[in-house]
Amino acid sequence: MTFTLVFAAFHTFFCLIGQEDQIRCFATVAARLPPGERFVIDAFVPELGSFVVGQRVRVAGLTEDCLSLAATLHDPLEQRIRTQCVFVLADGRIRMAPWNVRYAWPSELDLMARLAGLELEHQWEDFKGTPLTASSTRRVGVYRKPQAPR
Repeated sequence: MTFTLVFAAFHTFFCLIGQEDQIRCFATVAARLPPGERFVIDAFVPELGSFVVGQRVRVAGLTEDCLSLAATLHDPLEQRIRTQCVFVLADGRIRMAPWNVRYAWPSELDLMARLAGLELEHQWEDFKGTPLTASSTRRVGVYRKPQAPR
């Protein structure tokens, strides 16, 4: 089975929490794309300045009905971020939701793509085509399977 487009939206690529899993994903996608077709990854650009000693706690939301807190640990060696979101509801109930990711820098994603035989065609900050800059917090990378040599 082949696809003309594969799209990893909303940072979901980083839910593959091992580098080998991420490399395998690129290889699997590349094997399913005909020449000239694309793999698009919509992902955050890591912003690590808010961590103090590898951790942070922040208010994620505050309404009359709910307080949301996010406690996060950062492991720079594994490039892993582990977050536990805590929702304190007005009736006293508490809900928790974990979020664990392995981030990759844009250059690392580009390398994974090259290893899989894909090439970077475009990169933007968003789907409007805003140029990517050093202060961008999001990156849309478009990887293309090259045409077969003639």
